[in-house]
Amino acid sequence: TLHWLSGRTGGDTLLLPNFTPANAPTICDTLRHWVEKMQASAYGCVVKIRCSKGLACKSLLAPWPPAASSAADGSAFEVPRLSPDASFSFILRVEPEAENEDDTYLRRYDASRKQLYAQLAVLHTNSLGE
Repeated sequence: TLHWLSGRTGGDTLLLPNFTPANAPTICDTLRHWVEKMQASAYGCVVKIRCSKGLACKSLLAPWPPAASSAADGSAFEVPRLSPDASFSFILRVEPEAENEDDTYLRRYDASRKQLYAQLAVLHTNSLGE
């Protein structure tokens, strides 16, 4: 139950069943790692993926939900803290364009060689408040 909250907010959980003094090095190593990770984390994160024409975001794979503004396609999310250990993925799909569409790119270049692009923007604050 407690792991759910930490996973949704970018945190961590440490479980040490049958704790004994022999676990002290594990606790020290974990706390050291967490302090280093907190200093390298991004805070107040807003993440958005933008795709070129012909490419679209299908969904978000992450332990947190997509932002309300992008609930339909999952192309954005907000999280209080994003650590260096965090990972997420966007599933993208190619959307075929209409044949008779008046597109400047298609008029100038060969449509079979069209390149698709995705840009990921992350707005955040670091541990120094910058």
